[in-house]
Amino acid sequence: MLIVIFSCCKKEKDTITYHNIKGMVYNNCTDSGLVNVAVNLNTYKDNSLTKTLAGTSVAGGNFEFPNVEIHSDSKYSYSIYIPSKSGINATTAEYCGFNGATMYFSKDEADLFLSPRVTPKFLLLNVSHIYSSPITNLNDSIIVLFSQRVFHKNLPTLPYVFGGETYGNVGNSKYSSGNYPMGKYNINIDKWKGGVHTTILDSIYLGWTETKTYTVNW
Repeated sequence: MLIVIFSCCKKEKDTITYHNIKGMVYNNCTDSGLVNVAVNLNTYKDNSLTKTLAGTSVAGGNFEFPNVEIHSDSKYSYSIYIPSKSGINATTAEYCGFNGATMYFSKDEADLFLSPRVTPKFLLLNVSHIYSSPITNLNDSIIVLFSQRVFHKNLPTLPYVFGGETYGNVGNSKYSSGNYPMGKYNINIDKWKGGVHTTILDSIYLGWTETKTYTVNW
């Protein structure tokens, strides 16, 4: 009886093994790895942070933390943490928007290849309309829509289209958009001039933290 009681009350012994924690920072906007991203490996005990290791993704978006202590005690847990930036009112590339990630894993998953997903954003897109001849009909209009289809495939519940509409008014011929996912944007241009409707298809690539100008000939 005493032996049974002693066995039941015996505490779990914590042993440490060493693992190379590997993975890739996955870019939701390009379906590829993202280079030069700050990656942290966090260790928790009873949900309290006890240790942080800092690293950076390299070629192909890959990262590795060698010889990481992994505890057998179930009180310990782990995560890959990539910080976010809101990008709200950002005017310089340093503060450009970035949706990071927190990916938790257990001791039994320490040897898996981890792929936390992130969404980097471009800083600013300036759209400018050039009038080849004066707009005399104020009912004439132009609609320009930019759509990021790779991002939409990966995160279908989030907005992926932006753009604007301008009527025959030179004063409304420019606008800017920012804090949207980076990557290739398909452009759909519908314009009405002198009662004639035409559609133009185009594309533009907007890199992480990048600012560009797109010109529409009306």
